[in-house]
Amino acid sequence: MVQITFNTGGAMKTEEEYQPFGEEWKNELMKMPKIQIIALYRQLALEYQEYKYKVIECEWRYDEECDFYNTSCGSEYALIDGTLEENEHYYCPFCGKKILLLTQEEE
Repeated sequence: MVQITFNTGGAMKTEEEYQPFGEEWKNELMKMPKIQIIALYRQLALEYQEYKYKVIECEWRYDEECDFYNTSCGSEYALIDGTLEENEHYYCPFCGKKILLLTQEEE
């Protein structure tokens, strides 16, 4: 990981301690050496690639014996009546990811 420090008119601050916005960010960026800017963009590109291939769905499995759903985010969810589709449940209320309902064959 690239270590970036910012001079904020006083003490030097690391990237975690200082998050500039708008024009302030542009001004700080213009002060940085080009090699540091390139390293920053490379790091952002790698992080994007990692994010792009992360699982963005929460897998739900229906447990017929107990009459509830087990979620891949570690929660349990029960419906009083109907199915997920009939109750317009499309996103996991626990983690916010899109629900992927697995059937017996997919497990």
